[in-house]
Parts: sequence; structure tokens; C-alpha cells
Amino acid sequence: MTIQISVNGSVEHYESGVSLVEILGKRDISPDTARGIAVAVNDEIVRRSDWESTMLKPGSLVEIVTARQGG
Repeated sequence: MTIQISVNGSVEHYESGVSLVEILGKRDISPDTARGIAVAVNDEIVRRSDWESTMLKPGSLVEIVTARQGG
């Protein structure tokens, strides 16, 4: 079964049972190397240690934010 998930405002299609770490992996983001990156699912920050165990449901809203320096 295919589900829709919004990632940074863009709707994407995945197989049901997809984890947050799989979605991040498609963007070359891994818990081991992702510095300065925060991830929220449905407006709740997800700790890096929970990325792998966080399973996404149909209609989940994922926001990936990168910290930047400067002004």
C-alpha cells in the first residue's frame, strides 16, 4: 500500500511502514553524520536517537531544518 507524506511541503509517496530514517536516507542524512539538522514530524521534534524507530503514517508532515550561520 502506498501512503502520502509531506516532506518540507512537498507530497511524496512511500510504501506503508516507512521509517523516518529511510526518508532522511534518501536525502543523504544519517543520524551519525547529521550535524546542525533538526527533524519534526507533525510539529513534534524527533530526537536523533529516535529517527530509526519513528514510523510514519499516511498524511504525516515531516519538516527537515538545517541550521545556518550568519545573519
